[in-house]
Amino acid sequence: MKLRNCMLALAAGSLMVSASTAVADNHESDDYMLNMTIIDVKPGHMRPFREGMTAYNACYSENGGERSWSVWNNVTGSGDYYYMVSRMDAYAEMDEQNAATMACWSIIEEQVAPHVIEVESKITKRMGAWSAANQDVDVVELHHFRVAENSDFRAAVGAITAILSEAEYEHQGVWYEHLHNSSGQPDYFVVESYDNFAAMDEERSGAYRAVADAEGEERADELWADFRASLTDDWAYRNEVLRRVPSLAMTQGDD
Repeated sequence: MKLRNCMLALAAGSLMVSASTAVADNHESDDYMLNMTIIDVKPGHMRPFREGMTAYNACYSENGGERSWSVWNNVTGSGDYYYMVSRMDAYAEMDEQNAATMACWSIIEEQVAPHVIEVESKITKRMGAWSAANQDVDVVELHHFRVAENSDFRAAVGAITAILSEAEYEHQGVWYEHLHNSSGQPDYFVVESYDNFAAMDEERSGAYRAVADAEGEERADELWADFRASLTDDWAYRNEVLRRVPSLAMTQGDD
């Protein structure tokens, strides 16, 4: 029953994505929300899962569906899972009915759900003041953090990102805050973007060095110490690399 309800939520379109970066879209300045779905696929079921999602996409388009979504697959970590992410400007959007989705529900039920272990839903908020402009890329690295002192964390990250912005640091990420998260889950994450995997081979000047060059190493050390002190001791950081899956994406209009 839990899996069925999760797949219904997925199919209803409240978890669909815009087709840009991993957890972002082409709107660059707003602190909008994102509806994120993480779909854990059964071992050995990648092909039938993708075939089912492709069939659903075709049905959705044929029935006049108006939503857009992008899909991202994990490169690191355990198992085979997929991110689906959608922009949401207000919670009221979750009340909208989607006739195209319901017309294609049997495909979700018969061709997608049998290949899925579980589905997890998350709502996040883009932190525009901390973030660079979104980029249209194929590879992203997500850095997740769990916070002990939220005000201290926000002060440290706010100061660091302000310096990076002023210095026009070219690799500044896009930050998100998790909303409605439970104990033991991350509170924030930042998306680091790469045009492709080859770009990951290139040496990058890190954020610490950019801050040190702009404000001096003493100031950089102080800010990084404040940042580390704001994190929990037992669950402070998690990392994952994702690749975009264009064949499973849907783009409607200019989104």
